[in-house]
Amino acid sequence: MVDEEREVYASWGLGVSTTWHLLNPWTQVAMNKLGKEEGIWTRDVDPSGNRWQVGGGWAMDELGVVRWGAPSKTADDMPNLVEACNTLGAF
Repeated sequence: MVDEEREVYASWGLGVSTTWHLLNPWTQVAMNKLGKEEGIWTRDVDPSGNRWQVGGGWAMDELGVVRWGAPSKTADDMPNLVEACNTLGAF
Protein backbone atom coordinates (compact mmCIF):
# COMPACT_ATOMS: atom_id res chain seq x y z
CA MET A 1 0.00 0.00 0.00
CA VAL A 2 1.39 3.38 -0.96
CA ASP A 3 0.46 6.12 1.50
CA GLU A 4 2.14 9.22 0.06
CA GLU A 5 0.17 11.51 2.36
CA ARG A 6 1.22 9.38 5.38
CA GLU A 7 -2.39 9.29 6.62
CA VAL A 8 -2.19 5.71 7.91
CA TYR A 9 1.02 6.48 9.78
CA ALA A 10 -0.54 9.63 11.25
CA SER A 11 -3.57 7.70 12.45
CA TRP A 12 -1.19 5.60 14.58
CA GLY A 13 0.61 8.68 15.91
CA LEU A 14 3.62 8.27 13.62
CA GLY A 15 4.92 11.44 12.05
CA VAL A 16 8.12 12.61 10.47
CA SER A 17 11.11 12.21 12.76
CA THR A 18 13.48 14.88 13.95
CA THR A 19 17.16 15.02 13.11
CA TRP A 20 17.88 13.81 16.67
CA HIS A 21 15.56 10.79 16.23
CA LEU A 22 17.47 9.65 13.14
CA LEU A 23 21.02 10.88 13.70
CA ASN A 24 21.57 10.69 17.48
CA PRO A 25 24.84 9.10 18.69
CA TRP A 26 23.20 5.83 19.86
CA THR A 27 21.55 5.27 16.48
CA GLN A 28 24.84 5.98 14.72
CA VAL A 29 26.65 3.43 16.92
CA ALA A 30 23.92 0.84 16.25
CA MET A 31 24.08 1.53 12.50
CA ASN A 32 27.86 1.16 12.46
CA LYS A 33 27.67 -2.08 14.48
CA LEU A 34 25.03 -3.51 12.11
CA GLY A 35 27.24 -2.68 9.16
CA LYS A 36 30.40 -4.18 10.62
CA GLU A 37 28.80 -7.30 12.15
CA GLU A 38 26.07 -8.09 9.64
CA GLY A 39 27.28 -6.32 6.48
CA ILE A 40 24.09 -4.26 6.39
CA TRP A 41 24.77 -0.66 5.50
CA THR A 42 22.42 2.10 4.45
CA ARG A 43 20.41 1.39 1.36
CA ASP A 44 18.26 3.29 -1.09
CA VAL A 45 14.77 4.14 0.09
CA ASP A 46 11.89 3.01 -2.10
CA PRO A 47 10.39 6.04 -3.91
CA SER A 48 7.14 5.51 -1.97
CA GLY A 49 9.04 5.49 1.34
CA ASN A 50 10.54 8.16 3.53
CA ARG A 51 13.71 7.69 5.57
CA TRP A 52 12.37 10.24 8.05
CA GLN A 53 9.16 8.32 8.81
CA VAL A 54 8.94 7.32 12.48
CA GLY A 55 8.39 3.60 12.95
CA GLY A 56 6.65 1.68 15.68
CA GLY A 57 4.95 -1.56 16.56
CA TRP A 58 1.57 -2.56 17.92
CA ALA A 59 -0.21 -5.77 18.83
CA MET A 60 -3.97 -6.21 18.64
CA ASP A 61 -6.03 -8.98 20.15
CA GLU A 62 -8.55 -11.07 18.22
CA LEU A 63 -11.20 -8.36 18.72
CA GLY A 64 -8.98 -5.67 17.19
CA VAL A 65 -8.21 -3.96 20.50
CA VAL A 66 -4.68 -2.58 20.73
CA ARG A 67 -3.07 -4.23 23.76
CA TRP A 68 0.57 -3.26 23.32
CA GLY A 69 2.72 -0.83 21.36
CA ALA A 70 4.25 2.55 20.86
CA PRO A 71 6.18 4.65 18.35
CA SER A 72 9.93 4.05 18.20
CA LYS A 73 11.88 6.37 20.50
CA THR A 74 14.80 6.54 18.04
CA ALA A 75 15.49 5.17 14.57
CA ASP A 76 17.28 2.14 16.05
CA ASP A 77 14.55 1.38 18.62
CA MET A 78 13.11 -2.00 17.63
CA PRO A 79 9.80 -3.22 19.05
CA ASN A 80 10.10 -6.12 21.50
CA LEU A 81 7.94 -8.65 19.67
CA VAL A 82 8.32 -11.27 22.41
CA GLU A 83 6.83 -8.76 24.85
CA ALA A 84 4.02 -8.09 22.36
CA CYS A 85 3.26 -11.81 22.09
CA ASN A 86 3.38 -12.20 25.88
CA THR A 87 0.89 -9.35 26.23
CA LEU A 88 -1.46 -11.19 23.90
CA GLY A 89 -0.96 -14.46 25.76
CA ALA A 90 0.78 -16.09 22.81
CA PHE A 91 3.56 -17.56 25.00
